[in-house]
Amino acid sequence: YGQSKKSMEENLVDFTVIKLKKMHKEFLKEGNLSVAERIMHLLEEYENGNAKVVWKKGMPYVKFKK
Repeated sequence: YGQSKKSMEENLVDFTVIKLKKMHKEFLKEGNLSVAERIMHLLEEYENGNAKVVWKKGMPYVKFKK
């Protein structure tokens, strides 16, 4: 209570960013560089507002904005 909307938004944790970074690290560790690169690209696009990610059963479903 008593927090501004901006203050509350700054304290939110973005699960998508955390999960994509974890997936990227796991694929790098496995040596699957092509998937790791695609995940990093998705993360960059998501953070820039160019992609929407919906999670289903632990997997990201992506829609890129035109």
